[in-house]
Amino acid sequence: RRACAAAPDHLGLHAALAYALAGSGALEEAVEAYRKLLALDPGSAPLRTNLAVLLLRTGAVEDARALLLEAAELAPDHANTASALGDLFARLRDREQAFGHYRRAIDLYRRQIGPRPTAAHCNDLVKLATAQMWTGDTGAALANFDRAVALRPDHALALARRGLLLARLRRFPEAVASLRR
Repeated sequence: RRACAAAPDHLGLHAALAYALAGSGALEEAVEAYRKLLALDPGSAPLRTNLAVLLLRTGAVEDARALLLEAAELAPDHANTASALGDLFARLRDREQAFGHYRRAIDLYRRQIGPRPTAAHCNDLVKLATAQMWTGDTGAALANFDRAVALRPDHALALARRGLLLARLRRFPEAVASLRR
């Protein structure tokens, strides 16, 4: 915080603080940090998406919706925005809208990742697999969780979501093994 106060216009410092606050569970503080970031860079679709995801977690659904729709307009090919829109409409129980946004996210993540993913693509592979899981394509989702784990065996989110998917598929021994790794 001192660094941000000393350099109030430094996007990188504010972004690091916002990310760390969100990761530590200080959601209200993270929301405020992302709002400050957005004031510094008002044309940023990724910042709008990150703030919207946090707002969804705090229950501010309508504010999140407005930010996500703005982000989608600013950057229609932003995969994280498409995925977050899928999450939003799933939460609102609008299955048709959710599936449409998840399918769009799947296409965008596939383009982003390309045919030969590296360890740098692990987070995108997890997001791709998650969208595939929500659209019912469990085979592709499991394959992409497996690809992420093969590239980064310690990727906690990939292991956790892989385990949850295996449990949904009633493959309990594999689910336990994945979740215990």
